[in-house]
Amino acid sequence: MIAAEKKEIEEQFAGKKKAWEAATTERRGIAKKIPEDLLELYERIAKKHPGTALAQVRDGQCKACGLRALPHTCATAGIRRR
Repeated sequence: MIAAEKKEIEEQFAGKKKAWEAATTERRGIAKKIPEDLLELYERIAKKHPGTALAQVRDGQCKACGLRALPHTCATAGIRRR
């Protein structure tokens, strides 16, 4: 019984690891298309606000969901407009 559970857990782990590796590869491909300074800013903000989604705010409006965003409550308020 323990051996069967161990095998099931190992299979689940292998599937999750494969999905993680695919997502990591996809992220690297996307990151190559982003200017280095903007990517560094994103990574700096992401480290400062772990688990928080990041999106561009322009004219006080979140460009991901459309909600009005106040600069002091938004993790992306420091992103320069291009």
